[in-house]
Amino acid sequence: VEILAGLLKPIKGKIQIDKVHEFNFEKNIMNMMYVPQDLLLIDGTIAQNIALSYDDLDKKKLENSINLSGLKDFIESLKNKENTDVGELGNKLSGGQKQRIGLARCFYDDSDIIIFDESLNAVDENMKKNLVNNIFNYFKNKTIIFVLHDKSFIDYFDRVIEINKSSLNEISLVDE
Repeated sequence: VEILAGLLKPIKGKIQIDKVHEFNFEKNIMNMMYVPQDLLLIDGTIAQNIALSYDDLDKKKLENSINLSGLKDFIESLKNKENTDVGELGNKLSGGQKQRIGLARCFYDDSDIIIFDESLNAVDENMKKNLVNNIFNYFKNKTIIFVLHDKSFIDYFDRVIEINKSSLNEISLVDE
């Protein structure tokens, strides 16, 4: 996953899509969002961490991202709202709040390829269901890759590939 996200450079081999098209890192990396389990936050406000910017914040995109990521009630409870400082590495936030900021980044950025790497595991089950619905509704025309251990959302996916120590196995989702 880190190779696909461009965080690690492959030593050998190649990644193919549908066994025909080779994945082009240079072309795709600029239009890809990677949301890891342990999100890196900048020492700034919630808004700055969502937009990854200190300057040009699009208020409408920010508000939409906050709503879709389930952060609205939390942010409304804060004195400084989205201008609340998250602290060094987000130490003023819970794990679930950090993960929802990562999700808000995706909605704000609106990339064509989004990789979620166990990025909702700290979110409670009811919130997780709402967030997964929001992800699949908002990004319905995008490529979404989820890495997860929780199989309760398997029905959302077009293809499921199970990875274990020695093999990759595609799981049939529809009886043909």
